[in-house]
Amino acid sequence: MAECEICGRSQSSLNQIDINGIIFNSCNDCSSLGQIVKKTDSERRTYQQTGRAYSQKRMEKQMFNELKADSGDGIVCDDFADIIKFARQSRGLKQKDVAKIINEKESIIHSIETGKYMPNLKLAKKLEKFFNVKIIEAE
Repeated sequence: MAECEICGRSQSSLNQIDINGIIFNSCNDCSSLGQIVKKTDSERRTYQQTGRAYSQKRMEKQMFNELKADSGDGIVCDDFADIIKFARQSRGLKQKDVAKIINEKESIIHSIETGKYMPNLKLAKKLEKFFNVKIIEAE
């Protein structure tokens, strides 16, 4: 007997349902939570396998975009966090204000200022232009 991936009940046959692009094997009661893709009792991809594939694709796309953005010359200097924080504070802006103006998340600005996240060259150039500071140095 197969087990419903939503509620855990054992059933002789399960339905494949789609919830936000992820395929689950579910019992008849739980099938109303998503759109029925196929009624089946054959084994298909489980949530865990589908989720892992989705995460892998997203990670590969992010890495590709960062490599594409970093294809220019230069590297971000070591004291980028202090430079950005000082520039923001000297203009009397909050992290939220900067994030909104340059179209980034507030958490990214916070992470940059605390040194937990080093911006890629694309974001570093955006920060340089906005604050009129130099944080990219030649390699």
